[in-house]
Amino acid sequence: MFEPGSLITIDRDYRKRDKGGKVKLIQEWLSLHGFGLLLDGDFGSATESAVKAFQSQHLLPADGVVTATVFAALARPMTEALKPLSMPGSTLGARVAAYARQHLAQHPRELGGGTWGRGCVCT
Repeated sequence: MFEPGSLITIDRDYRKRDKGGKVKLIQEWLSLHGFGLLLDGDFGSATESAVKAFQSQHLLPADGVVTATVFAALARPMTEALKPLSMPGSTLGARVAAYARQHLAQHPRELGGGTWGRGCVCT
């Protein structure tokens, strides 16, 4: 089953030669940040170079390793879009509209398809 938090968290550090679904997610986030990568789930040289460039842009140590800190920076647009709003006494419609504005402020783009959380991410 799809877990919404799985798009904004990783379970360990990822680096060159790693493979799998989380590597593909890293590649998706990098692509949404402007690094055109093949989304193949294989952390090769191109992915490592993109990670280093992303790290440099965000003033992080450019070692090519995706740590929890690096991944949080990659996923920050989505965490900002999903940040809880304090709206005591507001109507459901007002809350929906406020979340929609918060989401749009992160410049959402569609990637892939499937479930809502996977199909619409923010950059």
